[in-house]
Amino acid sequence: MSETGFATGDAQTKKVWEEKLFRETIVTAYFSDFMGNDAESMVHTRTDLTKQKGDLINFGMVGRLSGPGVTGDTVLKGQEEALSTFMSTVSLEQYRNGVSSRGRLSRQRAFFDISDEARIQLKQWMSERIDRLCFNALIASPTFIAYRDASGVSAKTTSLATAKAALSAANSKLTLDFFPYLRTLAKTGNDRQFIPIRPIRIKGKDYYVLLCHEDVLFDIKIDNDFQAAQREAQQRGEDHPLFRGATAVYDQVIVHAHEFMPKAEDGGGAAVSWAQCALVGAQSLAWAWGERPFVETDVDDYGNKQGWSINMIAGVKKPVFNSFDYGSIGVALARTKVSG
Repeated sequence: MSETGFATGDAQTKKVWEEKLFRETIVTAYFSDFMGNDAESMVHTRTDLTKQKGDLINFGMVGRLSGPGVTGDTVLKGQEEALSTFMSTVSLEQYRNGVSSRGRLSRQRAFFDISDEARIQLKQWMSERIDRLCFNALIASPTFIAYRDASGVSAKTTSLATAKAALSAANSKLTLDFFPYLRTLAKTGNDRQFIPIRPIRIKGKDYYVLLCHEDVLFDIKIDNDFQAAQREAQQRGEDHPLFRGATAVYDQVIVHAHEFMPKAEDGGGAAVSWAQCALVGAQSLAWAWGERPFVETDVDDYGNKQGWSINMIAGVKKPVFNSFDYGSIGVALARTKVSG
């Protein structure tokens, strides 16, 4: 009787192992809940170059219609509105890291059965690399920034330096009345100064996501008005991925906090602890896969020593149209120095 099986070095075994690695890596990555293969997702993801050669992927971006249209029996032909479209091009890069074994005596498992610790660390490294790339792209050189000035008044600017210099430790932290201000700026595009941010629709309701540092979240969580609002808030659809890991929802804004959001201590001139945040909606980032995470092995010393590397080819970019970020606005807020 003949049997079909796969050795550890078989190509099919490698394919199965890498598929598992990819799925585990994506689940671990913080931004995995924000990724989707359509323009309604916060991180629009495409895989075109996993099936063909190339190092650039173009993402089509479309602005909202702004014309009045027609009413009654008014002839529409000839009065149609042109779509406001542009392309955002994402370049691919290769990212790698690896571990090695001391030798055959200390190595307990072979190629695809990497020791548990090595497997966990490689997967965790890749997950954090994906998150770092997304956070860095999102907060890089914001073109429109909302903040609370030294008097506690909500304000806006096109300069991050101006926003952080205006912060005060006493009055520039995240408060309840700042949420409607952010939502209004996002919906209107500040009177169409930039393309209004398209919200993410969940069960017929529109939402934006406020990404902030954990220290900023601390300040709003100890706010009495915010605590009361959360107690009285209606039940939200926690089965949706965007609600996983969310701390609060208020005025159509879902709050997420992460330690990778940048913080500093040079606000208000020089002495105010502050953090850079972002309000995001659909297509705030464009992510392209060239090659999903995969593993390579290296053998040395007549097979006694082995090493394993984890690799991926990918790219991410924050779209920009007419010199303004598309799908996101920057936010600058003072913070209580909890994390240092």
